[in-house]
Amino acid sequence: MAPGILDGSPPLDSPATEAEHQLGPVNDDEEDYEDVVAADLTLLRSFPDAPTECQVCVVGAGPAGLMLAATLARYGINCEVVDDRADQTPVGRADGLQPKTIETFRQLRLADTLLQRGVRVFDISFWRSTAEEPLHRLGREVHYPPVIDVLDPYILLVHQGIVESLFIDDLRKRGREVRRNTAFDSYELPAGKTGQLQVNCRTNVTHDKRTILAQYLVG
Repeated sequence: MAPGILDGSPPLDSPATEAEHQLGPVNDDEEDYEDVVAADLTLLRSFPDAPTECQVCVVGAGPAGLMLAATLARYGINCEVVDDRADQTPVGRADGLQPKTIETFRQLRLADTLLQRGVRVFDISFWRSTAEEPLHRLGREVHYPPVIDVLDPYILLVHQGIVESLFIDDLRKRGREVRRNTAFDSYELPAGKTGQLQVNCRTNVTHDKRTILAQYLVG
């Protein structure tokens, strides 16, 4: 009987041998294989993407940056928004909107959601209790008395993340997206101070470099 049949090893051209070859090195060579893959990924990341061109680059996707971007988009101005966070604000920060801010949201046709989800605070009261006195109110102050001519005479308590999401949705309707996990590094002035600014950014996850060419930089 042939020796090849006795040892049970598959022929060189068998599917099993081809599958093992496709899987790559194993056991002692596994660490070397991972090093090669890591080196290849590093090489790929060394080739930067082509620069993105826009009229205005906005650094920071908080309420102020998104407000600017949404307004620019409404006027047809091409803008890019970069933010180093992975998502919008998850916890409450600066959650009180004043009457003039609410009025601005009305002008942008974005106030309805805020008014439905927010809490209206018309006044503030001060209370005190002691060992000798039960809890009693010391005073009450109205935020915006009738003498102040405002359309919304209250402070609207609404989560900052809700405000940001309104602007983000408004930008999406106009074909714009926030570049998440993209941190601002530096910028370079053009030679002779004419032409486009070069805005240098990097991604937080892969540390890839990103370049944005813009006429204006706001941050």
